[in-house]
Amino acid sequence: MKNTCGCHRSYRKAKNKADRLSPQNTKRLCILFAALAIVVVSGVLFAPGKGVLALLEEHRRIQEGRQNNTKLEQDIKTTEQQIDSSKRDPEFMEGLARADFNMVQPDEIILDYSKKK
Repeated sequence: MKNTCGCHRSYRKAKNKADRLSPQNTKRLCILFAALAIVVVSGVLFAPGKGVLALLEEHRRIQEGRQNNTKLEQDIKTTEQQIDSSKRDPEFMEGLARADFNMVQPDEIILDYSKKK
């Protein structure tokens, strides 16, 4: 059915030369779209706190946190094992006292052969 009032245009294809874009205007339009695309992509990449780079930084921090948690869990297990050993084995407790606090028996003498700086 054909529109008889003439107020609506058909946007399928420009029928006369006046309706077509000149090559210069087409080039300007392409440059405008390219600039707009660059701005949008830059915004997505570099948006402060919300861009892709911020997301990657957050992902890196999460990975570091997980690694720290794993290390702390291992430290906790080691400490729990030491506590259990100290409750059951008096020689273990004596070894810790000697190693960590340089404790000696009253009749012992410490000989230090390390080089002094």
